This record gives sequence, C-alpha cells and structure tokens, in this order.
Amino acid sequence: MIPPLIIYKGEAQYMGWHDYEENGEAVFALSSTSWSNDDLGLRWLREHFYPNTCLKDSSEYRLLLFDGHGSHLTFEFVEFALRHCSRLICFPPHSTHLLQLLDVGIFSPLQRFFGQEVDEWSRREGPYARLHKGDFYPLLMSART
Repeated sequence: MIPPLIIYKGEAQYMGWHDYEENGEAVFALSSTSWSNDDLGLRWLREHFYPNTCLKDSSEYRLLLFDGHGSHLTFEFVEFALRHCSRLICFPPHSTHLLQLLDVGIFSPLQRFFGQEVDEWSRREGPYARLHKGDFYPLLMSART
C-alpha cells in the first residue's frame, strides 16, 4: 500500500497542520478547489505513484486503474505512464459506483472506519470541539490501520 496523497484546499500550508511528510507516511498538496487538477495529477504520477511502485526489473509493467477525471487524461500524464512501463485502464465516466472495485472494496470500509475515528475523537474532545486540518491526518492514518 502506497502512502496517501492528501489535497488540502488552500493557497498556503500552515506548519501546524502536519509533520508527517518527512518520514514518507504521506504526501500533502494544495489546491484552490481541494480537488486534483492537471498539475497535481502529473505530480502524483511522477513523484508519488512511480517512486512508490518501482520494480527491481525496470522493464516490468505496472497496471494503473483510474477514473476518467481530466487530471488523468492529459498528454503528459499518459506519456509519462507509458514511457515508464505503466499500463493504463481508464474506467468510463460516471461509472465508478459500478465498476471501481476500490470504491466498494477499499474506500467504503475506509470511510466507515474514518467515521468511527471521528466519532471517538468528538467524544474525547467534547461536543463543541472543531475538527481542524491538523486533526484530519492522524484520524485518517488510524482508520487506514
């Protein structure tokens, strides 16, 4: 399992949000919309997916399954993937709930466990506590575990 890429909405990061990037547990990025875009998609492929899935034999192929989000369908994204021994399978648009096994097999349980972590956090912190960006990552990693 490769470390997550976490995209925060914003223009700048605050030092108190996290201190986990240094030890390779996650990669953090910023986007004005909090969604991936062409630049973040290519950055994820080059700096995150590729290094974390390197094989001993560099001629072996890796399979990358992805949805039809525009940030995955740029010329630069596809060229880099194919040049570095990745094979791509793109799911049809608006079909992720039916075809993406990750949604059902991985992300649905992760969402449930994350909800449990947030519930426990709110019981510990009290009914008026506010969940901040700095609280998100520890809760996510606990849910992933």
